[in-house]
Amino acid sequence: MKIFTSNACFVSAKDLLKAPLSANLKMPLCFNEDEYVKFTDLNDIEYFREREDIYDYSFLSSLTPERLEKELLTLGIKLNQISLEWLNTHKQYQFKLEGIKGKNDRIKRIRMAYEELKYYRDNKEELDNFARILIIHNEINTLEKARQYPKKGNTK
Repeated sequence: MKIFTSNACFVSAKDLLKAPLSANLKMPLCFNEDEYVKFTDLNDIEYFREREDIYDYSFLSSLTPERLEKELLTLGIKLNQISLEWLNTHKQYQFKLEGIKGKNDRIKRIRMAYEELKYYRDNKEELDNFARILIIHNEINTLEKARQYPKKGNTK
């Protein structure tokens, strides 16, 4: 999950570990798997805005419980269809398919999306509270930094 504030983007470390990432990201060398990693570089923030395979918190929080269940059901059906296709495929052809990057990436993306939606559904209240605190804390820190380092010419 990714959470955007006015000047930063916070991305779940779990998503960072699962998804292929750009080599140009400015990120810490080590972090805890249960953390959210903060990105403040404008290029990094834009990179994550464009990433559709990591859910945006604002999208998830806007879903009604019914819509969230419908999304989970849709992804579950897609995963089941792919699994059935795989099971019904001849063994020699399965071996060839294992080498096809696009097919494996599609399965990974659908599974990641399913797991992330399910995690959000099961922990909605906790994640909503965490996101609110994270956003407020970031905005307070930004205001404090702005007060500490006034622009040249300001004497207040």
